[in-house]
Amino acid sequence: MNDLFTARASSATAAPIALPAGNSAGYDIQWIPPGYQEPVCFVNGQPRQLKFTCRAEHAGKLNAQLQKLLSVAEAGNGDKPYTDYNHEDNEASSRPVRMYWAGNDPKKGGIRLVGKWTSKARTAISDGEWSRFSPQWEFDPATEEPTSVGTNLGGLVNNAAFNGIQAVARKAGSAAAPVAAGSVPESDGFIAQAKAHSAGRNLSDADTIIAFARTPEGSRLYQQYAKTMRK
Repeated sequence: MNDLFTARASSATAAPIALPAGNSAGYDIQWIPPGYQEPVCFVNGQPRQLKFTCRAEHAGKLNAQLQKLLSVAEAGNGDKPYTDYNHEDNEASSRPVRMYWAGNDPKKGGIRLVGKWTSKARTAISDGEWSRFSPQWEFDPATEEPTSVGTNLGGLVNNAAFNGIQAVARKAGSAAAPVAAGSVPESDGFIAQAKAHSAGRNLSDADTIIAFARTPEGSRLYQQYAKTMRK
């Protein structure tokens, strides 16, 4: 049996998060879009592009694990599942209660997560401080298939990692997460230098980021770049 790795998407799932009408704190958001995916994630602190197909069976398996975690926590024998802010593993932004498969629509389907925002998170989403959600999961390094979830199921962010995930908000890395642009001016920042480093090599955008991030200077800039997702 292969050891598992945790992935934190460097970006969010595609569309911005929309709060329900009224004062409800409940949510039902896209966690991973359906079909073939190539997200760039953080795995052990380093960017890695995963390639897998998100299917209904993943939703059923992951929800069963979430329900077990909830039962263990309810019995006082474990921590309560949560989502955080910006993949920082600190305070909770919500409490998840269920995952389910919603079909093959790129924006509304895939694996969806149901839960309840904290009052602080709901206010922050309403005020526009956070607009998207980035999932966190464990995967098999041999197949890159999602295999399980832990107590942290992801976090509120401001940039999308999967090319189609629907945003969370008012208008709208352990493991892997999609990469987002930061506050450093692009002419002097990570993206510009990554492109310069890979000039003439005919690499995809994801491979350009990964190749530069594996150099000493690129690794330093990438860590700074990743921290700006929330700004």
